[in-house]
Amino acid sequence: WSSDVCSSDLIKLAEGFRKNIAETGTKALVNQIGSMLTLFFNDGLQVTSYAEAAASDTERFAQYFRLSLESGIYLAPSQFECGFVSDAHTDADIDYAIKINREALVKMKHP
Repeated sequence: WSSDVCSSDLIKLAEGFRKNIAETGTKALVNQIGSMLTLFFNDGLQVTSYAEAAASDTERFAQYFRLSLESGIYLAPSQFECGFVSDAHTDADIDYAIKINREALVKMKHP
């Protein structure tokens, strides 16, 4: 297990998600630390506590989860959980997850 590889992959994933959020005008943010990542649907406010996480839009997260799952991206089913990147994830996996993230965000804006 290489923490350097996982960290760089997760940074790439988080930055890709953040770029997609900005470019689609989605009210959301990505929290990332170490090999963990969580997407919160809110007004772009930082989430650092349970109260802040609970104020996020769980229905929009559920919609995002379903759209991702339909495209083969298996996420934690709640925005109160986090996703991880491991050595098993290839560059192609990371790129695909970023692509599907963007597609899901666009579909959520224009159903």
